[in-house]
Amino acid sequence: MQQFTALDFPDTLFQQNKQSRCSYPWETTLPGGGFFVSMDELGPKKTVPYLPDRLKKKGYVYEYAKLNNEVFQGRKVTGYLFRRMA
Repeated sequence: MQQFTALDFPDTLFQQNKQSRCSYPWETTLPGGGFFVSMDELGPKKTVPYLPDRLKKKGYVYEYAKLNNEVFQGRKVTGYLFRRMA
């Protein structure tokens, strides 16, 4: 085992390889960016994915639009389009 101080911790390596506890890229999406989740990716209940409380407390804000057979990237899709606001 190797231990690090705050000064010698390999922060860049850590950030590049950090594993999120989330199924969706809530943490890695920059403000103004977003991601799409198709209905096929959702569970049997087809509920809207929600931002975890721990990220809300950190100030993360997302809005979403429901797409229902909309043309997106050249094909018809149904799902949720998320955009990070803050």
